[in-house]
Amino acid sequence: MIFYDVLSAARDGATKTTIRRQLGLTLHQFKERSEFLLTGGYLRKISNIKGVTNYVTTVEGYKLLYFMAVVYQRLGSFFPCRKGTGQLSLSGIETDLTNLVFNIPAS
Repeated sequence: MIFYDVLSAARDGATKTTIRRQLGLTLHQFKERSEFLLTGGYLRKISNIKGVTNYVTTVEGYKLLYFMAVVYQRLGSFFPCRKGTGQLSLSGIETDLTNLVFNIPAS
């Protein structure tokens, strides 16, 4: 579920360092996973005016989060406890995905 954790950590934008620290990943582990997610279109990089690069979950990434949350909800007892961002509720992911797809501003 490390892909779930990376996508979850990047929902509001996060730097490589923030994600690595939050999830306890080595640089190699982060590169390997982030490259897969970037290539698949689940994650994207955004650089701000100061040159800081943030990783942000895309709409496709939210869809993947949703499907992984469904699997986790049904089979969660088979997955080991893990370090990371914690469990996102399925309804939380659905809300975020709906807001992204329909561009509903947060209130």
